[in-house]
Amino acid sequence: MVTLVYGLIEAGEHGWGSAGALLEILAGLVVLAGFFAWERRLGRAPAGRPLVDVQLFRSRSYTWA
Repeated sequence: MVTLVYGLIEAGEHGWGSAGALLEILAGLVVLAGFFAWERRLGRAPAGRPLVDVQLFRSRSYTWA
């Protein structure tokens, strides 16, 4: 999340065409997607204990809150 937010801040300062800002945003999205994939995998494992139950994000009220 830090990389994603920092990339958004940099894009605001240097423009959306800035290669550095776009790279940071992309890196943040990749790490965030990896986190959700790992948490989903742990949630499906018999002895897995994820930090965040990704099934909660199926609820619109939970996701937007």
